[in-house]
Amino acid sequence: MKYQKVLARQWQVQVDAHIEPAADLWRLCQLVWQLDQQLEALPQVLQGQESVWVYWPGGCADCDDLLSQYDLAAALISQHYPLRFCGSTDWGEPADISATWAPDWHGISYQTRTVTGQDFDTLCDICLCIAVPDRVAGQQIASMLMGIHPGCDLLALPRTPFLEEELGSCGPRDTDSYFRYLPLCDGAGTENWQQALSVLQRQELWLAFLQDGDDPAEFGWALAALGDSCPDFGWYLALTTAMDRAGVYTQTDGKTGFHLYRGGQRLALDYQRGTDAQRFLLRALFPIAG
Repeated sequence: MKYQKVLARQWQVQVDAHIEPAADLWRLCQLVWQLDQQLEALPQVLQGQESVWVYWPGGCADCDDLLSQYDLAAALISQHYPLRFCGSTDWGEPADISATWAPDWHGISYQTRTVTGQDFDTLCDICLCIAVPDRVAGQQIASMLMGIHPGCDLLALPRTPFLEEELGSCGPRDTDSYFRYLPLCDGAGTENWQQALSVLQRQELWLAFLQDGDDPAEFGWALAALGDSCPDFGWYLALTTAMDRAGVYTQTDGKTGFHLYRGGQRLALDYQRGTDAQRFLLRALFPIAG
């Protein structure tokens, strides 16, 4: 059962600031990351038929503070992905706040709603509700938002046709990398790209090599960053699980030593003349610091 809320208050504010053009999904990712920082929590992301929900259990904020920081971003995003700040009042009543962009007079229209129509100053158990055009788009948006982590200012995204079209030219455009790396704040650099990758994404990189023979740019970056150190355990874990999925196994003999096989066929590995993927695989399987 959905709560039927009624209008508690509405008002308008004209915006004088210059607005830099940006993709709506990029603004949305930045908004979620900033809320992560403020609420000091990793949210739960849920997908419905027509909406994606980003929920910070126990997260509370003063409504004026919330709007002073995020109203413009929310209003601009809402032009294509209508969103609301949902939650409950400090006395437990369901409530929401919306900010809508008015391009004709360059301003924002605000509304607060509750079940009883009583206005409120604090929103608790904050949840961002984002309307999506269809379930497929919702799945990709939900997956994208799940990859945001408070401790990393970079987001690694798959290069799906939907995300590539929606994000356009936002962020660095390294077409040789397997993933797209989206900065979540001003000053974010690509040096944190490994931190942005989940173990499952690292596994996907290994599968691109083991199954398809690809050599994504990430392996060269990882080698350059490695120096004489060992790859972290996440790379090893991703590799061993990728080998299981790809049907790749190791075998040793007394004459030539260690080899990798798939379907009875030996996989060629050459640290000196091989690809970056081959070299990094060997470093991950034999993690001996120089």
